[in-house]
Amino acid sequence: HFRQLSLRSNPISEGGGNNFARMLKENEVLEELDLGNCDLKTTTILHLANVLQSSNTSLLSLNISSPLLFSEEVRFLIPILPLFVLCLLLFISLSLTLSSSVSSRQEETTLALAHMLRENTTLENLGLGHFRIQNMGAEWIAGAMKVNRSLRTLDLSG
Repeated sequence: HFRQLSLRSNPISEGGGNNFARMLKENEVLEELDLGNCDLKTTTILHLANVLQSSNTSLLSLNISSPLLFSEEVRFLIPILPLFVLCLLLFISLSLTLSSSVSSRQEETTLALAHMLRENTTLENLGLGHFRIQNMGAEWIAGAMKVNRSLRTLDLSG
């Protein structure tokens, strides 16, 4: 059985991403899943988060960096982030490149991330490269870091 699976930079359709979510529901072996740069849609991220919150306990590392989000879709990511609170993941990469036209949504997204950090007790590594966190967002993240005792690495590069 595979413990690591990387499909990095392979475009995955919405149906394919949802199939991964279904697979994770049943899988008890896979520890690392790399779907970075796979053009994931928000619905796929939602399905992954729901499965990780409710049934999968083996996956420890998830890379969903650079999802295919259009500016109007960023608002759908905001309610998904709290679902990662109860996951047993040790590593999440959510690197996003947000255009300047979605800066108000970026603040909401950063606030949701800060809430997730404040509540999550297992996450050790979080990648937020290219996220362009602004001053207020940095304050929210810093406040969350005062409460979070599990996070060891926060990558804000880019």
